[in-house]
Amino acid sequence: MKWIIIIVLIMIVTGFIWLSQNQDNQNNPSPTPTPTSFQQPSILDKMTEIKYQSDSFRYSLIKIENPQKLKLYPNYDSQTSSTDLFVKFNCQFLINAGFYSEDNQPLGWFVSQKKQIAKFQANSLFNGFLFFKDNQIQIKTIPEEKVDWGVQTGPLLFEEGKPITLKLTNDKLARRMIALLDQNNNIIFIVLTNDQSLTSGPLLVDLPKILEAIVLKENININSAINLDGGMASAYLYGEIIIKEYQPIGSFFCLEN
Repeated sequence: MKWIIIIVLIMIVTGFIWLSQNQDNQNNPSPTPTPTSFQQPSILDKMTEIKYQSDSFRYSLIKIENPQKLKLYPNYDSQTSSTDLFVKFNCQFLINAGFYSEDNQPLGWFVSQKKQIAKFQANSLFNGFLFFKDNQIQIKTIPEEKVDWGVQTGPLLFEEGKPITLKLTNDKLARRMIALLDQNNNIIFIVLTNDQSLTSGPLLVDLPKILEAIVLKENININSAINLDGGMASAYLYGEIIIKEYQPIGSFFCLEN
């Protein structure tokens, strides 16, 4: 009889422990097992590496096949985010354009949809003009005739196939956006960053030489190139390369679908 009582007690205790554990499992269920996941590559991993002196950078570029679909729009007043602009204007590619002032006005000549929004300003830094006229994109001095769109920006980085030596007293590391024309007058846009961070990049004075290395690597016969607004007020959206701004972009190019 004594052994029977002991066995019954053991069964009761065991049953109580099982019920307690089962209740805990219901209250705190284990996560459902999932297949082993691999870390997704970062945006930097999807960009191409380029070295200059002892530094490494990353870049991505796009060659515009249909320049007639490339439009230039202002964003000074609305300050809409680049991702919203991308959707609103049905873009397949978007990049910011020229510089703007603290009071949200373009720093120099600006034309959108054949309408001039701002006039030319004499400026040694913003010394170039990117515009679309007679179904052709050009980078050179301000045109005397009317254009479909155009922006004053700079500095010029290449002219007649040769890099331009820049002399700046105030320079800093920053993300860079570039527009270049090849010998066949095709326009190519480039984003250039540090190889460790999308928020940083090269000095502006080094940009012509780094661009020279990029066009050599990509086998591009470059004609001319110009710097666009960079740093925190820059954005580049194409495919898997989504680089957003930290400050509003003043204007933007949109390659429409």
